[in-house]
Amino acid sequence: MKKTFTITIFLLVSLSFVNAQVRGNKVSHISQNDSTVNNNQKEIVSDNEMAVGMTGAINIPLGDFNDFAKMGFGFSGVFLYKLSDNFQLTGSLGYLSWAGDKISTTSNTYSKATDSYTSVSLLGGMRYIFESGKSKLLPYAGLELGFHIFSSPEVQAVSPGEVNSDKAETNFYLGYALGGGVIYELSSNIKLDGSLYYNIINSDNSIGYFSLRGGFIVTIN
Repeated sequence: MKKTFTITIFLLVSLSFVNAQVRGNKVSHISQNDSTVNNNQKEIVSDNEMAVGMTGAINIPLGDFNDFAKMGFGFSGVFLYKLSDNFQLTGSLGYLSWAGDKISTTSNTYSKATDSYTSVSLLGGMRYIFESGKSKLLPYAGLELGFHIFSSPEVQAVSPGEVNSDKAETNFYLGYALGGGVIYELSSNIKLDGSLYYNIINSDNSIGYFSLRGGFIVTIN
């Protein structure tokens, strides 16, 4: 009887110990799964992060545009949406301005703009980031495509005893830009952004210019 009782107690203690071990393993496995899920959720949020920023630009006219416009300036509000470590969607709304230049045709005749050439741009595009991971310096290539509301000022043709004028006009044109730049991460939420782009406004006489841009980006989620 005592042997039977002793064996029964031993079996009960053994079963209790085994049951406790099984439960502990289950809890540990569930905790690991929860941790994995949380990490995956964090990665998803990181991949889909959004950012806004501001950039200033020096705009250097090219080709025929360089004949009647001086170096210009501008600024843009920018929006970025991170698709992955290497791809970003971009959007921008900008204002650009170039002072008119004086063009001499002969020693006694010339033409001059009475105001600045301006453009309001709405562009969307994509960036490819060449580096990812822990690097704070991220070079990229970019493509932008969109619209320009381009305004030309009144231009006066001046000759001895005579002044003729071409009226100011505003037109709606397609435009695109190709270029690249570098992002530098000051912190996880704040970044500096510098770039150089070649831009074309697809007018009757294509308007080309280089834009040297610099600004900041702030992550908003």
